[in-house]
Amino acid sequence: RKRSALMSSRLLFVICCCCLGGRASANQIVHVASTEGTAGASGVDGPGCGPSVTPCATLAFAVQNRSSSSEATTFILAAGVHTLGSTVATGGIPLPSQAHPVTISGASIGGDEGLSQTTVDCGSARRAFDVGPGTERIVIANLTLAHCSAPVGQYGGAVRTSSVSTTISNVRFVGNRAGIGGAVAVMGGSLNIEGCLFNGN
Repeated sequence: RKRSALMSSRLLFVICCCCLGGRASANQIVHVASTEGTAGASGVDGPGCGPSVTPCATLAFAVQNRSSSSEATTFILAAGVHTLGSTVATGGIPLPSQAHPVTISGASIGGDEGLSQTTVDCGSARRAFDVGPGTERIVIANLTLAHCSAPVGQYGGAVRTSSVSTTISNVRFVGNRAGIGGAVAVMGGSLNIEGCLFNGN
């Protein structure tokens, strides 16, 4: 009986060690005040930005600052209307390649509530997001992307991804334009769309 109890204890120890050893890395949350520093005066671009009390000022800096991380990261864009101005290239906010899954989300994670809390308005002059090859997976969620326009001769009015596994969830696309793919263009890779609304693209 003692031997049986000892073997059971050893087996439990091995199982626990295996469980701990195989645990996935935690998803890191990074808060962002604005698409380009025009909203959220509390946002500051610096090495320690990202907590809810000290968000990064701009999305481009926040993503670049995490580019060397091996952990999945969710960037939460503050509630409000973020109008893209001349500091953003017509090709959109470039998201540097990441060796880990990346999520760009509105202020509310999940459900229709997120759709109405965070809007990116491109002012009919530029694309919102441009994701190049090298990122493991991109998720764009809980946003309204409005009045975006691809540069002449390019695809994807609001979002363009290249050779990336792409998921778009709970996003409202309103009045976006491009020669092909008024809302989204996926140039290689895969595309999964969940619970999105398309209006006038």
